[in-house]
Amino acid sequence: MKWFSSPILIVLLCLSRLPSNAAPTELEAGLIYIRAPTLLVKLPDGAVVILDLRGTAGDETTAQILVTEIKKRAPKPTLMLINSSTSAAVVQRVPHIPGLLTLAPSDVHSGVTLSVKTTAEEDNRAVAALAAGTSPTKLIEEKMKKARYDEATLMRDHANGSEDAPDTSKPNSELPASSTPKDSSVAKKADDKTETAKEEVPVRDAVLQRAVQLYRALIALGRLQKS
Repeated sequence: MKWFSSPILIVLLCLSRLPSNAAPTELEAGLIYIRAPTLLVKLPDGAVVILDLRGTAGDETTAQILVTEIKKRAPKPTLMLINSSTSAAVVQRVPHIPGLLTLAPSDVHSGVTLSVKTTAEEDNRAVAALAAGTSPTKLIEEKMKKARYDEATLMRDHANGSEDAPDTSKPNSELPASSTPKDSSVAKKADDKTETAKEEVPVRDAVLQRAVQLYRALIALGRLQKS
């Protein structure tokens, strides 16, 4: 019978394989992250979804199934993360999907709503970390860096009467002996630099981080309400 090879049957078979979920992670109240290894993904209702399709392959049939799944969620927005390895069948349909915003590294130009300033190499490291099982929350943590002793710090310490604040109006020769660099301190700094160089550069997912920031901005502007 000819209907066994019909496009309708192919779609029905694909739908029957559609997973109930793809390991969703709640990043914030009302914001769900889903890393989709295939285009056959079931999207939850009631929450804003960050759908990560970086490196996800697919064909015309599965791309159309995903588009239908996203359209069902409208007007609830879907934030889609893509890169140069995302299925072209999906990317070419992006302009025709209501409620969809796409984010990608700066080397991607087609189908992008918001370009993120990050390199393809940095983005690939983040994608590889996610694929290896790293929690997405670990890749977007905004950690406070150690503050450097800059002009603002100097002014604050001066206002507070701190005795530790150096007097930068004096040249090194006029500073107390304790303020003059010594060989031991120079050696220690050199050792510290060596140890820092040995440390592995932390992986940060700039594209995912920007998607979370975009969600917060939409909430702040009143364009969205938390679920």
